[in-house]
Formats: sequence, structure tokens, C-alpha cells
Amino acid sequence: MSFLIDPIVHLKPYTEKEFVEIAVKVLDREEDIEKDGTTFIAESVFSKLKTTNIRQCVRIARSAGNDISNVRVIVAAFQKSTTEM
Repeated sequence: MSFLIDPIVHLKPYTEKEFVEIAVKVLDREEDIEKDGTTFIAESVFSKLKTTNIRQCVRIARSAGNDISNVRVIVAAFQKSTTEM
């Protein structure tokens, strides 16, 4: 029976540099935001929300729309909502 069980693969977590590079590429491809904005979102998600979840970057980008000045407020709201859980 052991031949039916797949081995568990452990992956190293992204470094900040890797995460930012990947998130910027995804946001550039999926969202209409300038490069400075995509980098700011990715760095904020990594440093403030303490996650490497690309989906968080997409949520924040979509919530901010084309107004990157909203990102700080949105990140603060996400921080507050995760600390209250």
C-alpha cells in the first residue's frame, strides 16, 4: 500500500526579493497599475501583512483601483482584520 502514497514535498518559503518579483509580474499582467504601485503593494503585503500570498496583492490592487494612494489605508484595514481574528 505504501506505493500509493505520494511523498510530501516541502518547499522553502519565498524570500522577500522572490516574492516581490513574482507579485510584481502577476500584478503587471493582471492589473492596470504602474510598476511603482505594484512594487509598493508587494512590499507592503510582505512586510506589513507578513504573508507571501499573491492573492492578497491582487485583492489590494483591485480594492485600490487606479489610485495607489489608497494602498496604505487598505493594507491597514487588512492588518486590523487579521489581528482581530
